[in-house]
Amino acid sequence: PQELMADISDVLSRTLDLDVVISTLKEKIGQALRIREMKIIILEEGEIVTEEEFHSKEKEALKKIIGYFKEEKKKEVVVLEEIKRKRADKIKFEQSFLLIEAIEELKTALVVPLFLKEKLVGLFLLSSKKSGDMFTNEDIKTLEAIASQAAIAIENASLYEKMKDFSKTLQKEVKRQTKKLRDANIRLQQLDRAKSEFLSLASHQLRTPLTAVKGYISMMLERSWGELNEKQEHILKNVYLSNERLIKLI
Repeated sequence: PQELMADISDVLSRTLDLDVVISTLKEKIGQALRIREMKIIILEEGEIVTEEEFHSKEKEALKKIIGYFKEEKKKEVVVLEEIKRKRADKIKFEQSFLLIEAIEELKTALVVPLFLKEKLVGLFLLSSKKSGDMFTNEDIKTLEAIASQAAIAIENASLYEKMKDFSKTLQKEVKRQTKKLRDANIRLQQLDRAKSEFLSLASHQLRTPLTAVKGYISMMLERSWGELNEKQEHILKNVYLSNERLIKLI
């Protein structure tokens, strides 16, 4: 589990490409758990924006599952066999029992919600394992840990995609306006200066707190505030390297 999470974390920390994020999660999780199929559902403002293909009944089933996590505010992984067993054993009724039909319609064995704080940003839909084995508690704990990282990565990548779309729209608008305005060249120069100033300001504002973080971690590693045990030093070094990657990215 640790190797899987570290591998995924390494890739997700280095990309803002939503397609890369999704393909990485599918590939790494699929290989590690040896599942038949995995689908990732992305939500924006409560609407499904995933490229996965679903027919009408599957879409309705998906809406029920999304509604369950939103209304119940439950962040636990839902395992089909587990809720079916509870129903068979006549354990106290839960809202999750209503999900059985919806989950079966999607040919899914396990549903992992992706929450960013209290906001549902997506779902993992995992089919059964190729071996036919059940998902273990360790599998579920690992998926829950990955879900936290995935939610952040998906949200960041989605915001980045919006920014790119906005940039494209802006460029089209600028071109349209330059045909109408006599001072198009002057206007374009002004926009170029504004862009440069914005990038300079944004990079400075982002780099400043990261530099502060780097400084404090360096002081901790130099034992400025006391000794560190081996585990603490290892964790701080990882944080330091991640911080360095962010500074280089900026």
